[in-house]
Amino acid sequence: MYKKTYDEPIKITPEQAAEFISLTYDGQRDISQLVVDEYRQKMIDGIFLDGNIAIASLNGNRMLINGQHQCWAFVESGLKKFPAQLRKYKCETLGDVALLYRQFDTHRGRNIPECVSMEAKALGVEWPRKVLLAIVSAAATLEYGQGKRITKEVRCKLLQSYLNEGDFVVNMLAPNGKLPNEYLFLAKGPVVAEMITTWRKCHSAAEGFWGGIKDRDGLRKNDPRQTIAEFLLRTVVKSGYAASYRTAAHPIEIRTKIRMAWNAYREGRTISKLQYKLGRRMPPVK
Repeated sequence: MYKKTYDEPIKITPEQAAEFISLTYDGQRDISQLVVDEYRQKMIDGIFLDGNIAIASLNGNRMLINGQHQCWAFVESGLKKFPAQLRKYKCETLGDVALLYRQFDTHRGRNIPECVSMEAKALGVEWPRKVLLAIVSAAATLEYGQGKRITKEVRCKLLQSYLNEGDFVVNMLAPNGKLPNEYLFLAKGPVVAEMITTWRKCHSAAEGFWGGIKDRDGLRKNDPRQTIAEFLLRTVVKSGYAASYRTAAHPIEIRTKIRMAWNAYREGRTISKLQYKLGRRMPPVK
């Protein structure tokens, strides 16, 4: 657990702000110039609230956990002093750093992708960002139900318990560490939820099923993998908007049709159409 070692109000100088900015680390979010410009103008106008600066120390290395946008705005403002509360923390592990990072949701708040990416760094996970977020989304669905709203804190904690499942998904979609464009149609929360569900049911069958879907090499007409691949390629997850050349489908419909194709594949059957009826429960995975 992290421990607070300093907590005092100070008036930061431009030199100190520049020093704080230099305390970068792997996983730190990118600077938004729009946010910097907004903060800078508020500082010049005298309406910016006192700053909130936090620095973590891990094995002698210091990291600016909170305040990089504030410091950049102050440096660019040309002002001489910047009142702020400076807090310093000692951390024992990268996990402590990630936990501390999530607590500072002031000024420009941390969104889910930023928090999840930081947690992944702490766990030593180097999955492609889009696949990482799809895995966490899938984990949330499988643990709490489709469409349930859960906190960033809970989502981050889910990652550690889904490392094995995540490795399967990453090895399937990004074996070389990068997600090819031709596999993007599979890097979606509902799809990854079923990748995990089928893998848990039978590792070898899941490898054959999803390997066939992603590559579609030599598949015959009405092969369940070909049928579901065609559906997924032309379908986006329903979120109120869909491109005109695609069909939007609810996550439950997507997951249901994947299970239909999976069950047919497991039973050695062909399937030409995937019929979905609104309100019907998803079939069990065979």
